[in-house]
Amino acid sequence: MKKTTFVATAVLTALMGLNIAQAGNIKAPQDAKMQVTNVTLAIKSPAANVCPSQGKMKAWIKTNKPGQVSYFFARQGQNPSPVKIVNAVKMGDNFMVELEQNLSIHHAIDTKYRLFAKGANGQYTKSMWVPLKANCTIGLGGNGDFNS
Repeated sequence: MKKTTFVATAVLTALMGLNIAQAGNIKAPQDAKMQVTNVTLAIKSPAANVCPSQGKMKAWIKTNKPGQVSYFFARQGQNPSPVKIVNAVKMGDNFMVELEQNLSIHHAIDTKYRLFAKGANGQYTKSMWVPLKANCTIGLGGNGDFNS
């Protein structure tokens, strides 16, 4: 009986030592940095060939958690817009930022836009290039302000 107890104690001690050694290699989980997981941009060009007119730009920036998002727009062949900061918030089952902007069209245009966004991880995620086109074959003059 003493021999069985001794062997059982030795095996248990060895297993505990193994578990303690293995536990020393386990690291506590780190809180993941907030990062942008998807960037989508959509542009609705004016429906008519009349200028001045309005287009509409909408964007969605999805993130892995709430927090600050830095973003800017790039127009093909021009300098990017200034960087802006917004907060991603819970929307349904996701964390996201939703942006919306009216585009005043005063003359014919055929260009593309892209949106760049990043979270705390420091790497920009970009949307696809999205076209903005307006022919403006019928010019009405004015400044495009329909509220005056």
